[in-house]
Amino acid sequence: MDVMSRCKIIRLVATQGKLRVYEMDDGTWLMVWDGTVAWRNNNPGRLKFAFAGSADDPHSHVTRTREEALGDAQRRYQGLIDLDPWGNAVFESYDAGREAQKKLLREGVKDDTVEQLVLRYSTHDYSGSTHHANQVAIIHATAAAKGLDLHGKMVKDMTPREINALADGLAKAESWKVGAVEKTQPLSDEQLRSTLAQHATPSPHGHAQRHHDTWREGDHGPGVAQLQQDLVTLGVNAKDGRPLVPDQHFGPRTHEAVEAFQRSHGLHADGVASSATISALAHARALALADAPSLLDARHPAHHMFKQAYQCVARIDGSQGRTPSAHTQMFAGSLTSAALGVGMSQIDHVVLSEDTSLGIAVQGPLESPFKHYASVNAMEAAQTPLDVSSRQAAAHMELAQLTHAKNADVSPSQPAASSDAPR
Repeated sequence: MDVMSRCKIIRLVATQGKLRVYEMDDGTWLMVWDGTVAWRNNNPGRLKFAFAGSADDPHSHVTRTREEALGDAQRRYQGLIDLDPWGNAVFESYDAGREAQKKLLREGVKDDTVEQLVLRYSTHDYSGSTHHANQVAIIHATAAAKGLDLHGKMVKDMTPREINALADGLAKAESWKVGAVEKTQPLSDEQLRSTLAQHATPSPHGHAQRHHDTWREGDHGPGVAQLQQDLVTLGVNAKDGRPLVPDQHFGPRTHEAVEAFQRSHGLHADGVASSATISALAHARALALADAPSLLDARHPAHHMFKQAYQCVARIDGSQGRTPSAHTQMFAGSLTSAALGVGMSQIDHVVLSEDTSLGIAVQGPLESPFKHYASVNAMEAAQTPLDVSSRQAAAHMELAQLTHAKNADVSPSQPAASSDAPR
């Protein structure tokens, strides 16, 4: 997890809900929380080993003990250091987890095609309600974006490059998500108990925030902005033919765009973004973005900024005696996305904060009081898959273009509409 210092996990100290506390090989501890379990456990392949009395199913008919399950797992996969209470494998590093995922694909589903393997690979306990057809489409689109065709090909016949594309496609289909990371010195027993208590799972009778699964005209909030952004990404406009602006307000134009999407996807066209509409929209967006070019690709609109960021990060690697790697690319991708998010147009320098916890992209001379900058959590940035940053960067550029177009449409003699005008 601590990829910036190349430290590895040597022990799972404690688990509480979505929190993991790890001991690293340099003596420090690492707390990681939120994100997906695949990210928290360095387990992109979502390898899982059932045992009697696991938190996943305490009343299952599995008879082997946790120790037996762990021993079996460690004999099969290098770098596997523990199992969490649900039986999910914990790997010493992302690279170890990635290699285990590829081994699972090569050995566990070697006779399957993409269409066959998702039926076994993607199950309800990991993915919620599964959408196998959409997952298959995302995997094929991911491969196609790399110039590969996996249709009708069994895993055992795939080249290493095709296996990598398959693994990338599965990660997209399963919505890999990065959470939060905090590095600390070893905690006392009292400090550890306090930390675990803060991350305790809320009571089902508590006052946890309700999940908003329906949006309609008159609503507002970040969920509406995401709905609007998804419609923009898919090119679904209001009746006037113009794209929406993600302003968090569900007005008449957003209602019209939702209706248009519903009609084109065979849904009940009432302009209300129900859970069924939101689900269909999310999968349509995933398909649309799956074949979007990577920041490594010259076709990506932010490729030039990524190259600038990569060169800067590679120099940092070199100064610390490291060879640039996939983590260098991921770090550069995160910096590129963050820089675009604050309106930067180029990256002239990348520096680390004094405690090395932050990576900072700078536009302009370092000594200039007029420089622009954007910062990212260094460890999270170097763990964020490049395809995630590529999509985020494209979305930032898309939103900037929309905002520019909206401002350009305002005549000098015509005041802009107030923020509470219908949208």
